[in-house]
Amino acid sequence: MKLFAKISLFAICLLLFNTAFTQNLVPNPSFEDTVQCPSSTGELFNSVNWNSPTSGSPDYFNSCHTLPNNAGVPNNFFGNQSAFHGNAYTGVCVYQLPNSREYMQVQLDSVMQSGIDYCVSYYVSLEEVSGFAIKQIGLYFSNTLINNPISTALPFTPQVENNTFITDSISWVKITGMFTAVGGEEYLIIGNFNDDSNTDTIRVSNNSNGSCYYIDSIEVKRCSPSSIKENNFNNIKISPNPTNEYFNINIGDNRSLFNLKLYNTIGQELFSLNNIENKNTRIDISKYDTNLILIKIESENKIYTYKLLKP
Repeated sequence: MKLFAKISLFAICLLLFNTAFTQNLVPNPSFEDTVQCPSSTGELFNSVNWNSPTSGSPDYFNSCHTLPNNAGVPNNFFGNQSAFHGNAYTGVCVYQLPNSREYMQVQLDSVMQSGIDYCVSYYVSLEEVSGFAIKQIGLYFSNTLINNPISTALPFTPQVENNTFITDSISWVKITGMFTAVGGEEYLIIGNFNDDSNTDTIRVSNNSNGSCYYIDSIEVKRCSPSSIKENNFNNIKISPNPTNEYFNINIGDNRSLFNLKLYNTIGQELFSLNNIENKNTRIDISKYDTNLILIKIESENKIYTYKLLKP
């Protein structure tokens, strides 16, 4: 009986451990749950849990909509695309001149924990009406609900941001990233957080002067130990941590150039350094009045963030 109890306890602990790493924090991640079938474009609010944090009107597409060339799946006003999963997806215009932006927002199922690494993935496809493709599709994790009635770029720095052009309008493209939570993040916002002058664009057609993307299957999970090991840029080391004066970056055997940016906890950029190739680089942080610095490292078309304590 004691042996059975021990085995049962071990099985429960193993189940809880696996659940922690497999639970998707994003509710309604593929937009299958509806408030009601969308009657037209610009109705993200008809997808359960999702909303717009600004005055923009992101789209909700669902196969239940049967009017031609409007908000259906696969055919709709902006193109032709089957859902990556299920029968629905959304659409956001991430670049429209001058400086017009749309975003989509959701409250996570649980609050993110300090110091925990979270792995992010989602799928995008360029809408056929787009004249441009862009790089900077970002995910910003906020401690508070954002409700800002503007039509321009939100003044936040995304913890995860794509840095390659997504030009595919036929297939779905998977975007992945990882970041370390500060703690307290509870809301996810998706969009382009850069103004026109800081948005990289490439002309793909003469259909319009904007860039809009379909989005589907969003996933935010605690990273498993194996995924963290795969995504650490060949053991780049940051030390000392905590520190008040400086820190060193050791890139080990990584031969790729990488870019570095430092941010405070409200997303303000403190420092940037591009095309780092030295195996050991020292960064002075003594002048920054903050007790926590977020380090964003970009290399090999991936972006990750790390946390540096400054007591």
